[in-house]
Amino acid sequence: MYLFHLRLMPWFFLFFASKLVVLFVELGGKIGSLERELETAKAAVGRSAEALAKSLEERCALKGELDQICNIA
Repeated sequence: MYLFHLRLMPWFFLFFASKLVVLFVELGGKIGSLERELETAKAAVGRSAEALAKSLEERCALKGELDQICNIA
């Protein structure tokens, strides 16, 4: 009986090793997907920041023009 268990042990290790390989491959795919999503989010935040800066710049320019109009009147 003991010899039977010794013969089965390598198969159990191979079984679990193959499961680990599959899990690592799946994890690698998910990490790649998350990296792509992160890059997309970073690009979106960058575009939003640029739009916000442009909006603030336009607002400051309009405020300056309004101040000039108020000073003339």
